[in-house]
Amino acid sequence: MPDVAFASWDRFPDRKIPKAPIPSLAPDLVIEVLSESNTKAEMERKRGEYFSSGVRLVWEFDPESRTVTVYTPDGRAQVLDSSQTSTVPMYLWDSV
Repeated sequence: MPDVAFASWDRFPDRKIPKAPIPSLAPDLVIEVLSESNTKAEMERKRGEYFSSGVRLVWEFDPESRTVTVYTPDGRAQVLDSSQTSTVPMYLWDSV
């Protein structure tokens, strides 16, 4: 389960919020905040699971380096530093 998730209304059946605490729908965006205990292999596995379930973007925030890496289902990744993170490049969103 990601630290944060966003799902557009299009992801909700009949545009109704499910009553289940963990609904069975894929969000558009998931956000992971990295900690020292996260391994590279673990994060690769999680991204694979997210994308195979239909997630469109994965952001991994690294508080230590103050960067966010934006991943797309086609394997692209872009690292943004704190001066670039106010907006995610739109081509990353539009292409998925």
